[in-house]
Parts: sequence; structure tokens; C-alpha cells
Amino acid sequence: MRPILTFYKPFVFVATFFSLFTCYLLLSWGSVYYVLTLFWIKACSSALIGAAFHLGRSEQLNFYHNLGLSTIRLYLLAATLDFLLWVTMIIIAARFL
Repeated sequence: MRPILTFYKPFVFVATFFSLFTCYLLLSWGSVYYVLTLFWIKACSSALIGAAFHLGRSEQLNFYHNLGLSTIRLYLLAATLDFLLWVTMIIIAARFL
């Protein structure tokens, strides 16, 4: 779990921004019927963040490869962590509706 958190650390602020932005949109729209739209906003932003990291810092992936983590597994675990945090935030925001 520690390598995943280390991998996630450089883009945690940008990912958290998009998560909070989707929570804000949920609260401003006032309906949970837009959750699918919010999901796609979050999914596209996460894909762009991952692509930017992969293109800009791909040499850092060697560290994780030496730990036995493949690139695909690393991105999938980081995306899962990000998605779980987003779902938690959305559930908390939906309670305020």
C-alpha cells in the first residue's frame, strides 16, 4: 500500500480539486440525478492527470517496476484509490441535499 500512496502523492491535490469540484456541482445542481455526469467528469480528469504524469515523469516508473509493480497495475490501483475517495466525498455531499 505504501508504494501506491507514494505514487499517488504528486497528483493528490489536482485529483482532490476535481473531486471537490464535482461535489460542488452536485450541491449547486441540487439533484443526485446528475451523478453519472459527475462520474464522467471525474473519470476524464483522472485520465488526463494520469496521462500527464505518464508523459512527464515516466522515468520514475522504474522505481515501481523494481518493486514488482507493473505500470498498468500501478495506474489501476491509484485510480481505484482515487475513485474510492471520490465516492466517499460524493456520498457525504449528497447527504447535504
